[in-house]
Amino acid sequence: MDEAIQREAAVWAARAVARYAQSAKPELSATEQANLHKTFAAALHVAMHNGAVPDWVNALNSALDRWERDNRRSGPRVHNFDLNNERVSMRWPDAW
Repeated sequence: MDEAIQREAAVWAARAVARYAQSAKPELSATEQANLHKTFAAALHVAMHNGAVPDWVNALNSALDRWERDNRRSGPRVHNFDLNNERVSMRWPDAW
């Protein structure tokens, strides 16, 4: 079970990183994308054990806040996970 959650967390983390990287300022390097993926996968792994989709959103946005502070980046926040269509939607906070 834990391995399945770990794989699912990695897949959703990759989707979230791809969406974030489309809008991040300045642009993310491949290394930064890999580091963000690790950060997201770890946060999702915990959130998937403990909660529903809103908890996933909160976990990623909290991880993203810390990651941006450490890496001097700025980008949108996770808005939702569409489990049926396997998509992550992102929005800038002022667009909510």
